[in-house]
Amino acid sequence: MRARRIQAAALMAVLLAGGVAALSGSFAPEKKERQTAHAAEADGIADVRTSGEAARAPAATLASNGAAQVDGMDLVAENGRLGLYLNRSTAEIAVRDAQNGQVWFSNPQHRDADTIASSYEKDALASQVSLTYLDVKNTRVTLLSYTDSVSKKQFEVFSIPGGIRVEYTFGDNSKGIDALPKLISKERMRTLVTDKLTESEAKYLLRQYPLNDQGIHERFDLSLSKGLVLDRVVKDFQEAGYTEEDLRQDNEENQVTEQTANARPSFMIPVEYRLDGNQLVATIVGQDVKESAGNKLTRLELLRFMGAAGPSDEGYMLIPDGSGSLIHLNNGKTKDDAYVQRLYGADLTNSDRNRPQISETARLPVFGIKSGERALVGIIEEGDAMASIQADVGGKLNSYNYIYGSFLLRSEDSVLMPGTGSRLNTVQLVQATRYKGNMSVRYGFLYDGEASLGGMADMYRARLLGGEQPTDAKRSGANGALPFFLDVAGDIPIRKSVLGIPYASMEPLTTFRQAGAMVSQLNDKQVGNVNLRYLGWFNKGVNHKVPTHLSVDGAIGGAAGLKSLADSVVQAGGRLYPDVAFQKVYQDGGAFSPAKDAARFVTKDPAKRYPYDLARMRQTADKKPYYLLSPSRLAPYAESFAKAYERLGIPGLSLRDLGDDLHSDYRDGRTYDRQAAEAEVVKQIAALSRTAPDLLVAGGNAYALPYAAQIVDAPLGSSGFNLADETVPFYQMVLHGYVDYAGEAMNLGDEQDPELQLLKLVEYGASPHFLLTDAPSSKTKYTAFDDWYSIGFQDWADTAAELYARVAQALQSVRGARMSSYEKLQEGVYKTGYDNGRTIVVNYTDAAYRADGIVVPAKSFLVGEGEGS
Repeated sequence: MRARRIQAAALMAVLLAGGVAALSGSFAPEKKERQTAHAAEADGIADVRTSGEAARAPAATLASNGAAQVDGMDLVAENGRLGLYLNRSTAEIAVRDAQNGQVWFSNPQHRDADTIASSYEKDALASQVSLTYLDVKNTRVTLLSYTDSVSKKQFEVFSIPGGIRVEYTFGDNSKGIDALPKLISKERMRTLVTDKLTESEAKYLLRQYPLNDQGIHERFDLSLSKGLVLDRVVKDFQEAGYTEEDLRQDNEENQVTEQTANARPSFMIPVEYRLDGNQLVATIVGQDVKESAGNKLTRLELLRFMGAAGPSDEGYMLIPDGSGSLIHLNNGKTKDDAYVQRLYGADLTNSDRNRPQISETARLPVFGIKSGERALVGIIEEGDAMASIQADVGGKLNSYNYIYGSFLLRSEDSVLMPGTGSRLNTVQLVQATRYKGNMSVRYGFLYDGEASLGGMADMYRARLLGGEQPTDAKRSGANGALPFFLDVAGDIPIRKSVLGIPYASMEPLTTFRQAGAMVSQLNDKQVGNVNLRYLGWFNKGVNHKVPTHLSVDGAIGGAAGLKSLADSVVQAGGRLYPDVAFQKVYQDGGAFSPAKDAARFVTKDPAKRYPYDLARMRQTADKKPYYLLSPSRLAPYAESFAKAYERLGIPGLSLRDLGDDLHSDYRDGRTYDRQAAEAEVVKQIAALSRTAPDLLVAGGNAYALPYAAQIVDAPLGSSGFNLADETVPFYQMVLHGYVDYAGEAMNLGDEQDPELQLLKLVEYGASPHFLLTDAPSSKTKYTAFDDWYSIGFQDWADTAAELYARVAQALQSVRGARMSSYEKLQEGVYKTGYDNGRTIVVNYTDAAYRADGIVVPAKSFLVGEGEGS
């Protein structure tokens, strides 16, 4: 749909028809027509066309037709549920819900009365967009849409289907010295300029345009580099009536083909607001973003204060840290750092060898803020792989609590270069090309009983599942036993020696026959529904060669042993998930070429990484490195593996890294930013799900969830950031009842108190998960797997079986039920509710919990009407 400028007659006709009419903040002359990013039809917006020159339509005010108004704003779009309003002076928007009259503002309405905010912060409170860029001197600069665009009347508003488009021009948009001719003849200077000025102004101007050897006036750029001089001369040319056509003619006559580059930073950021049912979608149209030469955009922030809560509001902000955390509004933590977390973890294509902050991964692109009896949910739908979630509380920079998404447009890295003497200088490198995709956040609005964690989870789940809520028949495990997740390891590399000469060899920790016996022993201990994930079964062990072919390791039983194991596991009521890794390459075997197949750092070096030394918190060359596979090479690797795997006839498959790791590739001519990498990963997961429809995914980032039947290493806690106040199972509220999940292997986790492990599983509705081998733990000593320090099956079999029995009994009544609520009753006591009416109260404290007629013993739990441990 192309927007058209509305002529006066057409405008009146539309007004009378109750359609769109012209509304402007500040409008420039007509521009060439351009396809808008969203062309879908929407209720309440007319398709306005004229027979003249095609151009965009200025944003329109809808005839009210009795609709409620928002003070100081004009209604510019509406559907059956929502109305979109615009303040033509400040460019801020508001959304009004027709069902209850609630209004949501993009910016705080009482910001001018904020006694904490500085003048700069008040401008930030009035902004809808902020940008950060590196200038020609590599200095980092931040601009605000209010200060650097709106207050200068450098924004335009246009109608699009279902909403409006606001184009913000940041910085100095004047042509500066480029508005002046480099060369101009004596005759044209006199007739076009100096004859129309006062004598004193003419003399002043001619001093800036001395005659050169050819008798032509030449611009004195050194003098004009002074701002006041330039402004005065530009004004003289303008007052004389000198036009762009005159400038073009002078340039042609004097063969001036290049104008002086305008070093003044200038950017155009287009934001589109569209109503979609009962939700608002805000989008920065990446392909239309413009940046001036020499200035590189690095980050954009969108609607920082959408739905912000004030200093007297009560509630919380939801952040996607690990399983989820809450930041209580106005919690008084004004000395703690703001919350900033990149979605899907760090990008490993960063050459810094220091270990980043150890934290849980933010796996869901969702955030929320609840204030009183209403809540706002933000879902990042485009640009999620480039996004970070940021939040802060009132009382620091301003009086408001706010949470929002920001987007990285260019990555940065550093390299050490030789300096004087023995010194090394650090040189900062910036990605040459920027991300040009859309950056889109969907905002949903909740009220009363739905304004809760459960309501937020329901809203996000609906988007995650494509708008469809599964029926009870589709829910996971509705009629089955709780799964027990068992990881076993086959071959691992070890160092051996003969006559003191070291050599590399493979050591089988668990053969296929031994794995089958482990499952049988668990069955004998009443552990049913064993989901067996087998690591290290093909192509030379756990850190296998690239999966362009498939050769089942003979030392652990070969192809026949694998098929026999698959049959025996199924007969025992479980499922087998042979494991494969695609994105970390430990062995090439001749099929992998670092120069051709590895991703590249921003420095252009192949992305080669080493394991971290836990003592020094740095990558260490003492251990064998691995390469990151370029996203451009993922498809041929996955396709080759799928063809070979299909011949095995095993429906289950474990994806070790496709749902956990996401990295870029900065190779010249083949750049993949994280968003492009995500698209490629999703494409290959979808293809693999057709070969192996029963997928087990490790980690469980959001983009992999629609294809996952099982998840291991799911987050069962948060990072414990100082700004946050409590951890919540939001990740589990989204997934419980639809996908079975488990956390990290319990025998290798930080928490080794069986009772506390039990309570965590019951509280989060999770299954037990262990990594065990037939060989004793001592076999991994002095190997690359020395962190597998407690993996002997015989050491853990009884403990694992007892734990499973208690968890399965506790969770049996909520199998297939949706986790609908979560509440902290007091410190250390938590209540989880399910949509089938059952509740589970978990007490981590050393004293019994007594309230509302129930008693939960110390370090125990209570299910439903008194059932429990």
